[in-house]
Amino acid sequence: MACRLISFLRFALFATISAAPKIAAICQPKFGCPTECGKLKDIPFPFGTSRGCYLEKSFLITCNRTFSPPRAFLRRSTTIEVLNISLDGLMRISVVVARDCYDESGARIRGMSKSPHLRLSKFPISNIYNKFTAIGCATAAIIQGISGGNYSTGCISQCGDLQNVVNGSCSGVGCCQTSIPNGIKNSMFAVNLYGTEVPKFAPCSHAFVVEEKAFNFSSLDLKDLRGSMHVPVVLDYAVGEESCAEAQSSISYACRAKNSICVNSTNEQQALCRAKNICAIVQQALRGILISWMVAKVKSVLNCLIVAESVNHHT
Repeated sequence: MACRLISFLRFALFATISAAPKIAAICQPKFGCPTECGKLKDIPFPFGTSRGCYLEKSFLITCNRTFSPPRAFLRRSTTIEVLNISLDGLMRISVVVARDCYDESGARIRGMSKSPHLRLSKFPISNIYNKFTAIGCATAAIIQGISGGNYSTGCISQCGDLQNVVNGSCSGVGCCQTSIPNGIKNSMFAVNLYGTEVPKFAPCSHAFVVEEKAFNFSSLDLKDLRGSMHVPVVLDYAVGEESCAEAQSSISYACRAKNSICVNSTNEQQALCRAKNICAIVQQALRGILISWMVAKVKSVLNCLIVAESVNHHT
């Protein structure tokens, strides 16, 4: 039995050494896997545009070549465009703005008082990098959870007259902003004019979640958001479903990589690794899985050895 243990340990050591280059290679795009789609350059693993190139279906990027240049969309969506994917666990997407417009007679025009439902699967909207924003006069806007989401928040914007509006300020005069709840994945925005008179300089109300540093309010936005109907939003992405508490107790804990920390994405339900290179985290996790397998096998052999020795002792 002792000889069997020694033989197994030799095999385990060989397996670890031979697996090392395979682990290192896992973060490189597979041969033949596209790494860009139109303006989206350097698509990193775990994302991919075709079967066999992404980790699992949540990380699918659909490259729609009916556009010129081609445009990248999250999974099979036709509305959630992917703008950028960074190696520190952040993804920028483009989403539609909710809008409510009226003419001088008070009749609604181009009225889309609710945005399309934003369904993001496992990628929560970052509450660190984004703000919920509303633009307009006599404007009430709200963001609500859907598909079982239990949250609701919003803000109110008023004007008086155009002279009161301050460019670059979203303090409630022409523009208001509020923080969003942590961990939003599925949501909808609603916006409405609550006044009886519609100012000529502000015939529309708009509501949207937007990357905070990408938006700078101007009084020109009051008319028609300067023609823009899409804004950038930052999402978190993670590999795995464990919380930090669960992940840190595991031998395969992914955030042991250098320069990485563990951050719970939503109510401690999913661990996000903040690191300089997400591939280093995946690589670290795969090493942990291999080590876990080896430890389990060694324990199994040791248990057999103990039982055998006990039987021999009693006989």
